[in-house]
Amino acid sequence: MVDLPDYYTQTAISEAEAAGIKGGLDANKSATPVSRDVYLATDTHILYVCFTDGAWTGFDAAMLTQGTVTLYEDLVAGGKKITGLADPAAAQDAATQAYVLARCGLYLPLAGGVMTGDISLGANFLRTTDLLLKQLDANTFALKDSTDTLYKDIWLAKFIAFESFYFGASGYGINAANADGAFATLMARDTGNTLIEIARLMGAADPYFQASLPMRFLPGVEPGAVVEGMLWYLAATDKMQYRNATGTKTLGHVDGKLGTFTNDVANGNQVVVGVGFSPDFLLVWATGSGYSIAVFDGTRGLGLSAPTAVPVFSTTLHMNPYGGVGNLINGELVSLDADGFTITWSNLTGVAPAQTFAYLALSMG
Repeated sequence: MVDLPDYYTQTAISEAEAAGIKGGLDANKSATPVSRDVYLATDTHILYVCFTDGAWTGFDAAMLTQGTVTLYEDLVAGGKKITGLADPAAAQDAATQAYVLARCGLYLPLAGGVMTGDISLGANFLRTTDLLLKQLDANTFALKDSTDTLYKDIWLAKFIAFESFYFGASGYGINAANADGAFATLMARDTGNTLIEIARLMGAADPYFQASLPMRFLPGVEPGAVVEGMLWYLAATDKMQYRNATGTKTLGHVDGKLGTFTNDVANGNQVVVGVGFSPDFLLVWATGSGYSIAVFDGTRGLGLSAPTAVPVFSTTLHMNPYGGVGNLINGELVSLDADGFTITWSNLTGVAPAQTFAYLALSMG
């Protein structure tokens, strides 16, 4: 056999297996191999085999020593298995079926499934098409629109608050359903398990608040900033008090004023003031030689005048204080005012006004 250079490999191979084996630098292999050519690159340790004219298929020589194998073409298993794989360690490592299924079991499928652990959102939102659920602070969740701008509605069959119900801004409220006759109830549990209606918000043409059970006012003191319409139970007097336009009143309290005035207008209105409140009921009578008496509640009244002493019912009251037909002056009690009352006088006989009257004014609070 001829002595060959060091970079050639001498082998015995049949014509059916290979057309020829050559060796040398990787860059020097033929660019146009023919089928069954074999070339060993001595610098890269790659064994090239031509199965189809014009194309090399490379095999890493490390395959022969069971070391690390580098593929230079796709590995086609041809319907066979790759077995004995270790669990992957790097991002591009191959994985076994057991490893993939175990990892998939840690995630909720997009099609839905059953959670066996908690979902931690961190600082992220839980989003739907139009809404998002977000954390406002360490103690608060909010339901807002998808732009994180507006707060949105949430519908619940039951809302249970373990501490308090709080409105985050002024002007919000608890509403009954949007229909006449609809109502929202406030309920409390009795000593058993029955919920008892305490009060309700009633929707109607004229909505109202209804106390369905007796209401209890705890004994206390007058509020520091009392406004008209307030009602409270004053412990010091053991009475209910309220505030109206003229001040603080005791429920059931009657204001009264006994006073006098002199008729000083012959014709026209005489306004009597100084009563101290707006009367609900007024009794007026003459104190001179004549006599006259009138009772008025602001709507209907009874007048009794000399000389006939015949009672007269009227929406205004007529008084003849001078006792005789020749000394007649007529007074009509026409209104109950904020601090007194108004009488319209008509001098029928020209008598100078000088009669003194007494009155009893009453206010029911």
